[in-house]
Amino acid sequence: MKTVLLVSKFNWDAPAEIPYVFAKAGYAVDVFCPADSWLSNNSFFKNHITCSIDNHEFLTELAALVRRNKYDWILLTEDPLIDLVKREIKEEDLLEQLLPVKNNEARDILSSKIGFSSYFQSIGIDTPAYVGFQPGVNDFNELDSLQFPVLNKYDLSWGGSDMAISNDLKELQNTIKNLPKNAKLLIQEFIQGDDIRVDALFYNGRLLNYFCAEVLSHTKDQFSYTTRRAYYAYPELSPMLTLIGEKIVAHGFANISIIRDKRTSIYYLIEIDLRPNSWMAYSNILSRHDFTYCIQNLHNLASFEFIKSSLKKNKAIEIALFYKDIRRAIWAKDLKGILRWIVGWKGYWRFLPFYDFKLTKKIMYEIWVEVGVFKL
Repeated sequence: MKTVLLVSKFNWDAPAEIPYVFAKAGYAVDVFCPADSWLSNNSFFKNHITCSIDNHEFLTELAALVRRNKYDWILLTEDPLIDLVKREIKEEDLLEQLLPVKNNEARDILSSKIGFSSYFQSIGIDTPAYVGFQPGVNDFNELDSLQFPVLNKYDLSWGGSDMAISNDLKELQNTIKNLPKNAKLLIQEFIQGDDIRVDALFYNGRLLNYFCAEVLSHTKDQFSYTTRRAYYAYPELSPMLTLIGEKIVAHGFANISIIRDKRTSIYYLIEIDLRPNSWMAYSNILSRHDFTYCIQNLHNLASFEFIKSSLKKNKAIEIALFYKDIRRAIWAKDLKGILRWIVGWKGYWRFLPFYDFKLTKKIMYEIWVEVGVFKL
């Protein structure tokens, strides 16, 4: 039986249903994570190896586990975890096994937004024009090459945190004035267009399949987590995604943000997070050639042609994440949003994880603690 090791340290909820995806594909699933974490609150893993919270001890334990067991696949499931492994582990053989980018020259895209933009521009992938900027070190005259509006991001960040759009230089100066003096920033031209979210799966640089969506709801602002999406077919993105996978030698799941410029129709690569997200467990709703199918058929890659999605360009399939969306609706006092879940609007009950009592219990408990206890 094939084996996979799923690793979590920071207790993100995003990978909670990934053990189910691999178990359906016939894999024996081990999880390496803290006690009572999201990743261990499911019924589809074989072994739960409890890890230390201390960074050094965690990495020592992870290295020993990986060397002791020859896993067929190892997935780091959180952005800060990927950054920690990249920064602190020095053994090249371990990095090769653990990191989701197998091309050494592309590793900077994992923990640096400046490194991300620099690398993809160097290989001819369209990304917005940018300038690396540090208050007190760089001068605002260095931004003359950029056209407003611009978007500022911390060079190392995740989850859409601490981003802001500035429509002119004065607005940007006021924004930066309120940031820490040593902040390392990416100042990037803000592309106005169609926002496309991509869930993809790669294997040693090869694109196996992908699903694209437009966003229907965010938890807060446009940079925050999404809770409802409408999935469409975007066959025109196949060449770009295939090239990205080959160049960085992507290995594992990827969350990709692309914007289609309204004026030029150019597709700009905005971001890639090379780890699972909460949407990937629902690819079976979108196609019979879902991510589980791809994982099941890795043994036959020689005859494994790229699988085209069964989605239609002009017909959307709407998917919502119960745990994230019901919390959003309650906090926002969105009665219509709450009603969607009560009546099962557009088949919303399909997205409740009733296939796994353990995970359902965890979700209900967290909602009660956050909304019931804290709010009331």
